[in-house]
Amino acid sequence: MGKSKDLAEKMLENHNDVFADIINGIVFHGEEVIKSDELKNDILESGYSTRNSGVLRGQERDVAKLWTKNE
Repeated sequence: MGKSKDLAEKMLENHNDVFADIINGIVFHGEEVIKSDELKNDILESGYSTRNSGVLRGQERDVAKLWTKNE
């Protein structure tokens, strides 16, 4: 049950209008700062290493967006 809810959430957040509504509601207290047409999908995979180990590790994000307003 938990996995299907998580998948549905990820699918919804992938839509620019839903993503913009979530961010505007939480971060900007309901003010429409981010518009859906100003968002584009970003790369979901990235890498990082810790200072102590220096080992490169992979990281995959559920949803990643770029806000293109004013570049």
